[in-house]
Amino acid sequence: MEDGSVRSSGATLALAWTSDGDATTVVVQGELDTETAAELEHVVDQLLGDGVRHLTIDLTELEFLDSSGLRVLIRAQRVLDDVGGTVVLRQAPPFARRLLSVTGLDTFFAVR
Repeated sequence: MEDGSVRSSGATLALAWTSDGDATTVVVQGELDTETAAELEHVVDQLLGDGVRHLTIDLTELEFLDSSGLRVLIRAQRVLDDVGGTVVLRQAPPFARRLLSVTGLDTFFAVR
């Protein structure tokens, strides 16, 4: 999958990604929730299908995260674990770090 971007129809989520071989960074901007998680899941599925094995999710501009968004991230981690890949969550805002901590997922993911 080439570099690209997508914006949700309700404009509450924007995704942009850049790839370099089997490594890709996805920038998440806006709300990752029940209404938008499927969009990230679709992009991640395409990237994994294209051979990406190292995925960095940049959360610098994340405004909201719920269990639906967490589910997509967990699924990506599990799929990549099975093939020796990695998921790194980068620049998670304080509210997201707290959610990861409360749920115990701060030890499941590499959070930087």
